[in-house]
Amino acid sequence: KLPTHFGGASAGSNGHTTKLRPVSELSPIPPHPDEALAKALKERSFPKKTPEEVVKRFRECVNVESLMRYDTYQNHLSRHLEEVRTARSERNLSTSDLNG
Repeated sequence: KLPTHFGGASAGSNGHTTKLRPVSELSPIPPHPDEALAKALKERSFPKKTPEEVVKRFRECVNVESLMRYDTYQNHLSRHLEEVRTARSERNLSTSDLNG
């Protein structure tokens, strides 16, 4: 069944009211690699008998993946700001609120 209105609240298939949320909430900003590692170590505790090499490899894997996510997001953000800056400049609009 197609929706009869957009925005605000609507009744979902289960009868509960749902609200539309911004797309930006679907993909939150990735944490800094140090924060990601601390969170991963907190969530994944290793038994005392676990060899140090296993823990070391786990830390390396988490660090590599979190660094890739963080760097990719920072690159995306940088390119997006440049696109906005260029578009505003072409229309003679202020760019003073953009970082950098």
